[in-house]
Amino acid sequence: MKETRFEDVEWDIKSIVEVNAVFAKTFAEYSDVFAAGYWIDAVIDLARQLESQKPTELTLSSEGIQVSMSAFQKPQARQEKDAIIYSSPEPRISVVDRLKLVSSKNRTGIDRITEEVFLGMQEHFDLEIEDPPPTLVLPKEKFSKNIRVFDATVLHQPLSS
Repeated sequence: MKETRFEDVEWDIKSIVEVNAVFAKTFAEYSDVFAAGYWIDAVIDLARQLESQKPTELTLSSEGIQVSMSAFQKPQARQEKDAIIYSSPEPRISVVDRLKLVSSKNRTGIDRITEEVFLGMQEHFDLEIEDPPPTLVLPKEKFSKNIRVFDATVLHQPLSS
């Protein structure tokens, strides 16, 4: 039987909120998002939700794109040597294009803006970038106050078929 562990992360909420707010403001300004004020208001609501450290996701939309900000999602199992560790996913900001709704000229502009904003955010906040879709990842080593790993007892295992 494999050992089971559970990772407990005490997140730095203030820093996570700051990254999300700076991203929304910067992206809205660079891409000339209509109703950019709505994006800022939505991020203020997101900040309130993040304080509870409950699973949170916010989707912001504009012409041709959707921006998804998520944090505190369900732990994901990962294999590490002879143990299964339920690990907390890192907060993320993803930009998903809605290609069918955008002309190729606008598509190029959105891609350029996304790349510029992502690179600026990566440099300023020391974030990671994943593709596809373009995603900023807030590494838990930098955006947590404390990470603890506990041995866990599995109370119920699924029956084999």
